[in-house]
Amino acid sequence: MITCKLQHRRQFSIAWVLVILLIPSACVKTIQIESQPTIASYKEAFPTSRVAGKTVIIVRTNTGYQKEQQEVAGAKCTMESEEIYASFVSPAKITVPTFSQRSKFANRGRPSPLRVECHIDGKFGVNSLTANDKEVSVATNAGIAGAVVSLLVSGAIASATPWRYAQLNYVHIDNVAQLDGETKLDGEAKAE
Repeated sequence: MITCKLQHRRQFSIAWVLVILLIPSACVKTIQIESQPTIASYKEAFPTSRVAGKTVIIVRTNTGYQKEQQEVAGAKCTMESEEIYASFVSPAKITVPTFSQRSKFANRGRPSPLRVECHIDGKFGVNSLTANDKEVSVATNAGIAGAVVSLLVSGAIASATPWRYAQLNYVHIDNVAQLDGETKLDGEAKAE
């Protein structure tokens, strides 16, 4: 019994040492967002009956790789999907719609991916943001009746949960420049 408690203490203290050592490496200094949220506009043909509400997402831009990675401010960005569009300067908060999830809509109402392009100092980056819904889960070890009830409840929740884009998004700006339809990588121009 004493040996067991001693081993438990060692494992516990080793775990805390690892946590304390890993916390500083996991912290990334972020730039404060001072501006008010940009409000995304609806495209002309978009039926606003698909809108369930609104949410604010954050878009940040960064450069470099691994240990040299750092956030950059001042990148001019555009965001566009089949439903909405917006222009902003990073880092930014953007108010975007959440979308109703219904079987009567094509693809259950899931919006198209948002393409985010950011440019700074002749370099650019692109990211595609996909809307997600709340995941449906099934109870286990509850027998067949429990699984059926769980599926019915989860299905009802999923159909009532709107599609939404992730709250925090990054666009990596690379050492790639785009000039007049050509992509320039490491000093060489390549047609797209």
